Amino acid sequence: MMKGEFQELFPSLTYGGERMRLCRWGEKVVFHTDSGNNVLAVREFTSPDALLEVRSADEEFRDFPALRRRCELIGAGGADSQTVSEFDVVGLSRPLGNVRQVTVRALKGSKNGAADFSGCVFTLSGDGQTLDFCCDEGRSSANWMPCFGFDFGETEGCEVAVGWSGAWRLQCGISGGSFFCRAGMRDLATVVRPGETLRQPSVLYFRRAGMTVRKFQTVIHDFMVKYNSPRDGRGVVQTPILPIGASGGNHPTGDIEKVIAYAERAGLPCDALWMDAGWNGPEHHPNTRTNCGDCWSKYVGDWRVNTGMHPSGTLKSVSRAAHAAGMRFLLWFEPERVMENTPVFREHPEFICPTPVPSKKGVPRYLLDLGNAAAWQWAFDTLSKVIRENGVDIYRQDFNLDPAPVWAASDEPGRRGVSEIRHISGLYRLWDALRTEFPNLLIDNCASGGRRLDFELIGRSHVYCRSDYLVPRANNLSGNADYTPEFHRAQIVLGQNATLNTLAWVPFQMGEANGCTLFDDAEFFSLLAAGIVFSAPDWAGGSCECAFGERETSWFRRMLRVADRMRRLTTGRFYPLTEACTTSEEVWAAYELFMPETGEGAAAFFRRRRAPERRSFELRWIDAEARYLVENAATGELRELGGAELGKLPVTIPLAPGARVIFFRRAQ
Repeated sequence: MMKGEFQELFPSLTYGGERMRLCRWGEKVVFHTDSGNNVLAVREFTSPDALLEVRSADEEFRDFPALRRRCELIGAGGADSQTVSEFDVVGLSRPLGNVRQVTVRALKGSKNGAADFSGCVFTLSGDGQTLDFCCDEGRSSANWMPCFGFDFGETEGCEVAVGWSGAWRLQCGISGGSFFCRAGMRDLATVVRPGETLRQPSVLYFRRAGMTVRKFQTVIHDFMVKYNSPRDGRGVVQTPILPIGASGGNHPTGDIEKVIAYAERAGLPCDALWMDAGWNGPEHHPNTRTNCGDCWSKYVGDWRVNTGMHPSGTLKSVSRAAHAAGMRFLLWFEPERVMENTPVFREHPEFICPTPVPSKKGVPRYLLDLGNAAAWQWAFDTLSKVIRENGVDIYRQDFNLDPAPVWAASDEPGRRGVSEIRHISGLYRLWDALRTEFPNLLIDNCASGGRRLDFELIGRSHVYCRSDYLVPRANNLSGNADYTPEFHRAQIVLGQNATLNTLAWVPFQMGEANGCTLFDDAEFFSLLAAGIVFSAPDWAGGSCECAFGERETSWFRRMLRVADRMRRLTTGRFYPLTEACTTSEEVWAAYELFMPETGEGAAAFFRRRRAPERRSFELRWIDAEARYLVENAATGELRELGGAELGKLPVTIPLAPGARVIFFRRAQ
């Protein structure tokens, strides 16, 4: 267990109607290892009736003030256990002493709206006060990001993140002069059968001592890059891509190959070809003028290549063309959702949860049961076959369905929460198995845009679509009414919030630029993160011809080169230069990136519509005694500044909303 002030971290649960803490059960250490940087201890706690064991794997890190815990419920006797409910993977308790109030920091999740990823601050100041947060659907970051900060002073506090890709809950409050926090599954009440293992949510806990909230975001980012990011077959952290998109796979093969040729001809620094939805299903001819076509969702669950658009029945020529251009090939999938007209629905109804979830238009959608061993095997075999036969390097998994009501309807009496547990466990096992089968496979985690951003999936994937609010609902150059001034202002704020507020927890995330205004540097920079989504057809009225003039191509090239430089720095260090932002347009937003190995860095400053024209910023990684070359990313203009001046940098942005991005490095 972690030493120091926060020692009350033991899990607790309600067992047979009685509230219990595991520290009072029988305990044995079944595994212990010390690797130098971290200590892993696996303990088993046995219930008084010997029918239930709780296995807790606690990993304590010496180079970070962090603890990561994963728990399981195990049927240990010859009969069903008593009912387990309200299992809390963490039971944090801290006497407040002279602390008069606790500040609670939270972040909105992704609901496909302008307020996605906004910062929220709450205050607890009296005994009996509580705050309750939960996932309102079966996707973990739909309404709240599952990571929270608790501050007991300017330089004292802790951070708690829930690792569960389904529905979770977290409660915090003040009771008896102590602050408490507990978290677990939102809905659990089940017996555990003999020999059965039921996974529970994980928790990631940081103790913040002697450091401000903003400086501690650097610690979280460093930890996530080092210990909670996907790695390739050599064990090297997989860094973000810079793709060029072909919109959906609803375009003919030859047109998609023209996108690759355009990127090469234009000198765009893109290293992946992105093919989104619309490539699969029986032979059909979708609309090619819209993103992904007009019927892509109709064929979810049918993973044959649509021979109407791809007559060879394969995407191999596309992946070959991408590889020849030095690019990887990204392909979209949505294996957990199944539509009625697909072969698997007709041939294997036992693979499908029987309760449908209707779409807004009333079309029934079904959930593939990843807790069913045969259904899981079908998913793994089907996906592996498509990946292998089509040369896929980056597997993009979407999930456009709220599974919570399906799980609830699928539970047996007295087994509430088991369907969810089995599905989420199957999801983790599926991604792990795909990465074992294809050691260099990179996974992109979408889920209707940013609705599964918990640390379990963040550790297995990148996030290339943070909010579907930023996905073009029509073509950018078509003059569609969706692209109003209000929409552009909202997406600027959303893009800034998503990057500034979440980059610590989600280091390898992508911005979405396809709804951006042409030639608007500030809007493009606002949407940047550890990369950018650039889909050429979405800028050209749905055409894959990419017949842009030199003015458009030059702007794309200049913007993407900035994005390329920024993404390389996100593998280094991150520091928010402002507090977490809301949707307020009266503030500035800013952040800094720095690569210690090379001494290079970048800073992005954003003036919102009603913010003052000028503000000064204290950059973090600047040597006051050194000289620096500072480059304006928009113009390429270079100037030399002393470290003292750069470290306390006044920034003036005459236009609002507006942006300035600079790169800096030590002068030789």
